[in-house]
Amino acid sequence: MAISLNQLKDYWKNLALAHNQVKSFSWGTNLDLTSDSSIEYPRVHVIPVSTNLALNAATHTLNVLCIDLVRIDDFEQLDEVWSDTQQILTDLKNHFVFQAPEWVSLDGNPTLTPVLEDYRDRFSGWQMSIVLQVDTDFGDCSLPFQNFTDPVCQ
Repeated sequence: MAISLNQLKDYWKNLALAHNQVKSFSWGTNLDLTSDSSIEYPRVHVIPVSTNLALNAATHTLNVLCIDLVRIDDFEQLDEVWSDTQQILTDLKNHFVFQAPEWVSLDGNPTLTPVLEDYRDRFSGWQMSIVLQVDTDFGDCSLPFQNFTDPVCQ
């Protein structure tokens, strides 16, 4: 089964929003924490970092952030947010270990790094660097070219 990047994005969205604690999801090259005050937290945001294309697989490196709002002067809440967001990312990683569909597999061990950003509010959580290998099932005969036929595919 060939999986596109958009299908992988939709899979992440459905997976994240199925988690009991996650309230919102986003995808893209950067996370804008200042533009939309209607966003619910905790939020999972996936940043595509790189893709390595092999014969029948694509290996995607993704940075997955799980963040929540923290009151500026509440360090106990900060500890709670760090604990909760780390657990959410651990749950997402474990999905790929124990329950992932056959078209995707975890490559290596993800690395988690704490996040603390001050904007109008304080955002805190964790960032997970994860590598997933997905089926592409590309071959010479399935390429989308017009007026060209490879003799092998005839």
